[in-house]
Amino acid sequence: MRGAASLAVAVIAAARSSGGTSFPVELDALTESWDCYYALAGGAPDQTTRIRIELAGSARVAYSLDAASLPQIDELPSDRWKATLDVGTDLFDNWCVDIGAPRSVIMTTYEAVAGRLELSRWPVVDREPLTVWIRDLEVAGPDGRVHTIGDIELTSDAFGQPPPGL
Repeated sequence: MRGAASLAVAVIAAARSSGGTSFPVELDALTESWDCYYALAGGAPDQTTRIRIELAGSARVAYSLDAASLPQIDELPSDRWKATLDVGTDLFDNWCVDIGAPRSVIMTTYEAVAGRLELSRWPVVDREPLTVWIRDLEVAGPDGRVHTIGDIELTSDAFGQPPPGL
C-alpha cells in the first residue's frame, strides 16, 4: 500500500562502497513511500530500487502480545527486524496484497550487516504513524562487498494497518 501523505525516504548520506567501486544504486531516487502491515519501504518511482524494513515473524508474534516487546533502539542485523535493499523491476507490484501473480523481479538483494534502528514512538501503536530511522546503515551484496549507505528514514502512515479490502 502506498503511503498517503509523508515522504517515506530521506537518504542523508551518500553511499560508499568498499574496495573503491561505485555503488550501483541511485539512492536519491528513493522518494516513494510504501508500507504494508508490519513493513515500511521506500523506493524509486520506477520501482527498480527498494529499501525495506520488516518486523520479523517471531518478533511480530511477540509484538502482537506485548507492544513493549520491541525496543525503541535496536542494532542491525537483528532477529526482530529484517532490512534489505533490493534492485530489480516492478518491486512494488502486488507486494502487499497477494492477489494475482506479482510481476516483481528481484535481481540483487543487499542485506543489512550493520546499523542502528530507532523507532519514533515507544511502545509502537498499531494503526498509528511510525517513523523508523536507520543510522549508519551498511549492506552487503551477494559478492560480500560492504556498502555504506548512511542514514535512512522510513515512515508508515499506519503501522500494522492491513491493506484496504482485507
